[in-house]
Amino acid sequence: MKRIKVLALVLVFAFAALGGAYAAWSDSIFINETVNTGTVDIQWQNAKTSDGAGTGGYYKYIYFFGIPVWKYWVCGTNGDWDRQADGYNNDGKLDVASKLVEIGDEDELVAEGAGAGPDNYVRGLGDLLEITLDNGYPGYTAYVTADIANIGTIPVKCDFAEVVGSEVPEWMIVRIIDKDGVEYWNSVDGQLAATPTIEADGKITVKIHEEILDNAPQLAEATFSIEVVGIQWNAHGVQQAQ
Repeated sequence: MKRIKVLALVLVFAFAALGGAYAAWSDSIFINETVNTGTVDIQWQNAKTSDGAGTGGYYKYIYFFGIPVWKYWVCGTNGDWDRQADGYNNDGKLDVASKLVEIGDEDELVAEGAGAGPDNYVRGLGDLLEITLDNGYPGYTAYVTADIANIGTIPVKCDFAEVVGSEVPEWMIVRIIDKDGVEYWNSVDGQLAATPTIEADGKITVKIHEEILDNAPQLAEATFSIEVVGIQWNAHGVQQAQ
């Protein structure tokens, strides 16, 4: 009987301890965070040519209530005279060839692994620098200047490379240099230097300098593409080395 009383007392204390565990008070706090990632987005701006083509004259009409009542002649403009490579001259400052430039748009899919999908596009505004060289000849040289503008939110450095299958012809040489003469890339040696860091809302000016060489054939037509790759500044030179 005494042993039974002791066992009952132990059970009472055990249940009391269990009930105390369930009755312990508690409180919780939390970490809530919202993450927004930025974007790498570059574009061309402010494109200009060193050798624009002339424009023809035309009549401009004056209208009165939608009816032309007068016209006058607007004179055309002369094109720029052709600059020459070393060993050639243009003493008469003749305008024979021309180089035109305009900026166009292109849709650009986000790279695989970086949120790729049918609706994930970087803004393609100003992605294309369209250059047309007309009536070129050996010794002709001209250039286009344009800004590489960072319209994204992440600083970038830029590399340059020919697009495979669309290389510069061997009878031309193309150089990409900055305003101080630092050469980033040329069609003979390839990449020579990266651009400096372009911060968000910043820009740098580059010059695309072209020369037609002695071995250029007559009546030739060539199309080539050079890709400018903006890489987040803190990964430039790191990913390439891996």
